[in-house]
Amino acid sequence: MWALLRFIQKCTWEKIKIRGGKTRTIYQKEGLSFSYAEAKEFGISTAQFHRILKLLVELGFLDPEHRGGAYGRDYSRYALSDRWRNYGQPDFEFKTLERVLRPGHDVQSRMAK
Repeated sequence: MWALLRFIQKCTWEKIKIRGGKTRTIYQKEGLSFSYAEAKEFGISTAQFHRILKLLVELGFLDPEHRGGAYGRDYSRYALSDRWRNYGQPDFEFKTLERVLRPGHDVQSRMAK
């Protein structure tokens, strides 16, 4: 779960003032990125990092916002989620990390050529 801690480290926050002179911390949980290149710098292989991301989404810790790829020119963005609180209960919202296949690059398109 080291990757989850890395996502949490990347959260930005802002302190806002509320009534009574108190402050409240608001965390930005959206738009978090952790690229495969960054994972490689930490010694995590591509296959292992994909399994980690898939597990974090399935357990409810992360929600995919945008799936990157495009030959390394775009990166995936994730949001921290609170779905993990309902894990193992009937009202748990199950999500998976789906593969992104660009049009024309899947097996059926190649076989049709």
